[in-house]
Amino acid sequence: MTFHVNVQIQTCFYLSKGFIRVVARVGEDVVLPCSLGPEVDIEPALFDWTKDQQDVFLYNAGTYQSVDSQFQGRVSHFPDKLKNGNASILIRNITLSDSGNYSCYFPLYEVYIFIMFAGIFAKPHVMILNITKDRVLLQCEVRGAFPKPQISWIDSNGTILPAKEKLEDSDDLHYPPALTLQTNVTKPDIFRCRVTQQELNHTTEAQISTLISCKFGPPDVISVFTLLMCCYILILYTCICLL
Repeated sequence: MTFHVNVQIQTCFYLSKGFIRVVARVGEDVVLPCSLGPEVDIEPALFDWTKDQQDVFLYNAGTYQSVDSQFQGRVSHFPDKLKNGNASILIRNITLSDSGNYSCYFPLYEVYIFIMFAGIFAKPHVMILNITKDRVLLQCEVRGAFPKPQISWIDSNGTILPAKEKLEDSDDLHYPPALTLQTNVTKPDIFRCRVTQQELNHTTEAQISTLISCKFGPPDVISVFTLLMCCYILILYTCICLL
């Protein structure tokens, strides 16, 4: 018998080769759906949820328990939906260690397999570290993101800029280290720091504007275009800083 995903559950699932991929944000709750269909009453049945072959939640004809200490007090089922074949479970307060392969098992039936990724979504912070007469040093910093994101600096034309990445050491095994990316720019422009976590299907950006060599000489040698560009960038940068 084939299991069916309950599409009414508001969680993102991706079906691929018999597996369901679940993306969960650390600290939030997630539902892992499992159903034999609305015509099957599973109140008198037995079903077992496991993670990497370790017991997570065991239901047996009205009695149930969270077996592994990792999930004690955080896993529950939906008693009022058992008559409709629903063996879904709710995991509260997701942690990084909850990532893994989950299975919903009924004797004599197929196993319903999930791959869950628990992550901390990246949030970039951009700043100007140093300014000289012909260049500006930009930095993008991401703290506490997991899995480790990919970071890149991009100019207004979409060109990826050469940059130097640095990973700070962290003494906290439960908190990912900070990641910084620095680049030198030599023209006034709007630059974006793009952060991508492919495992979480998550991409975000932060932007900053720069002023370089906006020196105002005698009127007869001032480039009107350069003057207008410098004024525009200055106004835009001021507005961004006020947000």
